[in-house]
Amino acid sequence: LTTIVRKGERGDAMYLIVSGMVEVLTGSAAVRLVEGDFFGEMALLSREPRSASVTAVRSTDLLVLDVDDFLRLIDRIPAIRDQVEAVTRERQHDNSS
Repeated sequence: LTTIVRKGERGDAMYLIVSGMVEVLTGSAAVRLVEGDFFGEMALLSREPRSASVTAVRSTDLLVLDVDDFLRLIDRIPAIRDQVEAVTRERQHDNSS
């Protein structure tokens, strides 16, 4: 198992899963994400420390989008911002349930 991000760290990038699987640990809950999913966006949007640790549970290839590129992307393409924010709201709701 390889830890990709740790809860409490400063968020400097978000990650898109090209292949493989990761497990997101928010404390008591564990969620698995696969190809096509993304993570790490919450810390970039909120500017708060990471709210979860993420570990690769099998061989995983990721695309990494650093915070500056992420902010430029969502500024230039509002539809992407809207989609990322919608996923973030859903995840925050799931974490609070």
